[in-house]
Amino acid sequence: MRDITTIKCWLQMHEEALEKNPDDAYAWFKRGVMLGRLDRFEEALASINRSLELVPRTPDVPTRPAPSSEDESEWRPESCDEPHWKGAGSHYNSRDVWNEKADIFEKLGLIEKQLECHRVITELYPRYSFGWLSRGSLLVRHKRYREALTCYERAMKIHLFDDFFDEEECTQGIEECRKHLAT
Repeated sequence: MRDITTIKCWLQMHEEALEKNPDDAYAWFKRGVMLGRLDRFEEALASINRSLELVPRTPDVPTRPAPSSEDESEWRPESCDEPHWKGAGSHYNSRDVWNEKADIFEKLGLIEKQLECHRVITELYPRYSFGWLSRGSLLVRHKRYREALTCYERAMKIHLFDDFFDEEECTQGIEECRKHLAT
């Protein structure tokens, strides 16, 4: 977890970007992420929702390109000691935004809304095995084993397409679901 000063610095950067372009979906998304890190969840959700209004529901929406080192000062306040961009051609997609929204709902204890976010992710990105795995794990935590098993089995069928997939976690999830469903 980043320290509060860095998070506030990044929040300021994204708010400055929004002053320049209020329709910058990526800045709304990152503003929401930073507000969530500061436990300002209602504001975070408002920013996340604005990003979702602006970002197409398709994978890999390119964000604005990373500034060159000469341009970096226009995107970050002097007090910020880390670059805002991780490299030219940064990408994000609505899956990232929905994941962040699910995380905020989890922190608020709004499980059904969190599950809805995971449902949307797996609907929009049906070959995203980590999405199915995450949805299954959440369902297991709430003892919804039949639904979870379906998610885990789906994840296992498509996991070759996902670098973030944890096959061991998925196998354990399947075993746990089958154990509970057998009793």
